[in-house]
Amino acid sequence: MKFCFWYRNPRISTPEPLALLRVVHVGHPLLVTGDQVVKPGENTRLSARCEHERWRSGTTAVAAAIDPKQIAIAWIGDSAAYILSEPEKFQKITRAHVPTNEEEARRVEQDGGQLLYIQGELRVNGVLNLTRALGDIGGRPMISPKADTTLIERDTSQYLVLLACDGVSELFRDSEVLDMIKSFVAKHSYKRYYDLSDHICRAALAGGSIDNVTCVAVFLRPPKELWELFGENTDI
Repeated sequence: MKFCFWYRNPRISTPEPLALLRVVHVGHPLLVTGDQVVKPGENTRLSARCEHERWRSGTTAVAAAIDPKQIAIAWIGDSAAYILSEPEKFQKITRAHVPTNEEEARRVEQDGGQLLYIQGELRVNGVLNLTRALGDIGGRPMISPKADTTLIERDTSQYLVLLACDGVSELFRDSEVLDMIKSFVAKHSYKRYYDLSDHICRAALAGGSIDNVTCVAVFLRPPKELWELFGENTDI
């Protein structure tokens, strides 16, 4: 099984990311860390660590666990995941946890929060423009730490999974991200497949993104076959 992670805030994300996503994704009722016990009311070990070490920051996250039969995606906040399938079908799998999402807005208000416009942007209690995050414990329960998940059956039509932060997903429409992939394939040999994510990040920076700019490209088939999908010469 392959695990792929992207986190927005390295200070939150670096300690034991596999355990972190396991707790968020599976929802263990009890987690023991040395002499410390974190109960369900305290959410997860992350909450306890934030409190103990006085961390007040937070992060969005997206993760993919891939085996030969399935692709499991977990996300929290506005980090995004896409999948590229034939014939040239590029789809965003995730739906951002933001105040403009009606379901998220209702949950925030039911948890006692308010949605306020600050400088033209809707924010939870006038602070965050996200409704879910890892960390940000001062915003609980309105800012939920619970990840959404989805499970996709693998098939031979799937070529690529792309994980990205909002510095990419909010700047570009899905069709524009696909165009960047096509542009990279047209200009480079398939032997340069490992530079695809860098190409997308540089395009976001050139396009004026001032947010975090990160992405991870995961090939589900040999990279050469993606070049062949777009009709490019793979003899070079």
